[in-house]
Amino acid sequence: MALLDQRNDNTIKYLVDALNKDVLRVNTLATRSGLAALEAQEGVENALTVIGTVYENLGGLIEALPDRLSSRYRAEWLADIENGDGEVVGTKSLYTAQSELSQTASAIRTDFEQADTDYQNYVHTYIQFDANGITLGEIGSPLKLVITNERIEIWNMDFSQDEPITYWDTHILHTPKALEVPTGGNFTIGQFRWVPRSGQNGQPGNLSLVKV
Repeated sequence: MALLDQRNDNTIKYLVDALNKDVLRVNTLATRSGLAALEAQEGVENALTVIGTVYENLGGLIEALPDRLSSRYRAEWLADIENGDGEVVGTKSLYTAQSELSQTASAIRTDFEQADTDYQNYVHTYIQFDANGITLGEIGSPLKLVITNERIEIWNMDFSQDEPITYWDTHILHTPKALEVPTGGNFTIGQFRWVPRSGQNGQPGNLSLVKV
């Protein structure tokens, strides 16, 4: 009977020790899991902080972007300048050409520039696309052509800056201002043409109507 009680005591002690080990193991795993969870939470918080910083910096960069984006291509032809001994002492620009494409929130514009030596012959033309249509012109010239969805317009800025001097609406030619025909020119209506005749003794000539 005593031997049986001793065995029962040993069995209970073994079970208690095993249970204690399991409890310790569970506590260890729980502790490790808790630490891992804390590390994961800290990692998420750090990631959110980094994302917020990047977003703020990116927003600042976007706001700091210029309101005009452009790209330019330039080519230049150079000639060597030699002295009497045939030594190169410098260079001289003979011809330059460049183009620039610029874009804003409301328009896209392409400029073409060409110039020869000393800019004696200088050409600067441009094409602009915006809400009003397509505009073609040349720097220094009062004339420009505007193409819209409704009509084609010819502007002379020296003559009027408020409205075009002529425009085509479908197949009809409109001239808001008085029609002026250059000296020596003629004017055609349908199959008839008005042709100025040369005058005599300094007096203006007559005007003939000719069927064409």
